[in-house]
Amino acid sequence: MDGGFGWIFMTPLTVMVIALLGAFRQIQDDRHDGVAGKPRAREILDRRYARGEIDAEEFQRKRGVER
Repeated sequence: MDGGFGWIFMTPLTVMVIALLGAFRQIQDDRHDGVAGKPRAREILDRRYARGEIDAEEFQRKRGVER
């Protein structure tokens, strides 16, 4: 067996690297979502409309109230 135990060490290492990259990406996304990682009202409204949770009429109505 040439290096049969190498995968035992490489698998957890690979999983840790992927998890760290995911965490780093999440931190970067949170920084762009408004003050202190909290999304602003307009961003939440835009996301809800994009996901289809609200229709165009409700989107326009709530957008007018936002000011």
